[in-house]
Amino acid sequence: MTKAYVPPRYRKEEIWKIAEDLRDQYWDGTIPVDIEQIVEFELNLDIEPIGGLREHCNSDAMLLWPPKIIIDKGHFIQPRYESRVRFSIAHEIGHYVIHRDFFDDPGLTTEQSYLDMVQSISAESYEWMEYQANEFAGRLLVPIGHLRSEYNDKWNLVPMESRTNSEKYFEIFNSWAANAIARKFKVSDEVVRNRLKSEKLRPES
Repeated sequence: MTKAYVPPRYRKEEIWKIAEDLRDQYWDGTIPVDIEQIVEFELNLDIEPIGGLREHCNSDAMLLWPPKIIIDKGHFIQPRYESRVRFSIAHEIGHYVIHRDFFDDPGLTTEQSYLDMVQSISAESYEWMEYQANEFAGRLLVPIGHLRSEYNDKWNLVPMESRTNSEKYFEIFNSWAANAIARKFKVSDEVVRNRLKSEKLRPES
């Protein structure tokens, strides 16, 4: 039996605005965005590393009640997973902000209760929730103004004679640019590629 929960059908532009509004309340303007500062000291949510979360629940992070984010300890303590951890935290903030009515449940206190709740909703609702949290996280961690600036800087490194307007060319360029840009924002290449695609960015010069 599925839970009668239907997430709001926000357009991506609406999700971006929600992320921008939240970040602008607490962000000091520096890059990378200090996501842990926002979570723990501004939103007053605890981040609790849990051993074996990924192994036992196939999940990097979860939002539990009372509101806190639990995260796989193995990933949290290893620097090589920093980008992944940052995105996971931002993703759970997305759930906290957009889907709070779903997660505001006193019974949602353990990993198993989280899994049971997720399984109780329809596949369509779950897919919407994940899409929205991903869009939120990407925009939260990668502010559009800074992304556009970094993207144009990378484009200006390309010799004029090498530039074309073909989609295939931009696919190759975006993949190369994403690798360099991702390090600045401390996110994965995939996150930046998705931002470039979702934002439909093209060079301004």
